[in-house]
Amino acid sequence: MAARKRNGPISKNEREMIEDGLIADPSTAETPWNGVVIYPEALRTQEQRELYARLYSDYPSKHLLNAGGEALFVQLVRLIIRANMVDDTLSSGQITDPTAFNRLLKTERDVTMAISSALSRLRMSPSSISNYRGNLLDKMPTVDERASKPWNYGKPQEEWI
Repeated sequence: MAARKRNGPISKNEREMIEDGLIADPSTAETPWNGVVIYPEALRTQEQRELYARLYSDYPSKHLLNAGGEALFVQLVRLIIRANMVDDTLSSGQITDPTAFNRLLKTERDVTMAISSALSRLRMSPSSISNYRGNLLDKMPTVDERASKPWNYGKPQEEWI
């Protein structure tokens, strides 16, 4: 997991977390994404690859994507394609059987719920990347914001949390 770049010194708590292996050292942080998409082997069609590239380029939490998340990302691509297929079938107006129509509506509902769940787990939904005020969660607070916290009162700046 890549850590974000820092402007100021590392706090005592962060130093201990780095030593314990809980977080990555910011001085060895990975470079930002350069736009190259490496496709997983599970993506077989060109449509899946194009959708994967579009989703990955807009993915706000690339640094959180690991092997387990990649499988979920591939599943999200498949779910979106399946949802598009169901939508095309429903929009075509060729379904006259009420039971088949009900099955398609149920499938559409289930796929929508699965997509919503996958988006939340991958931290792609707006509520996953920002708090209730709309501030991005990955954004490091400024020195002034950290100075106003009561637990930092009276401590030297290098020990601020």
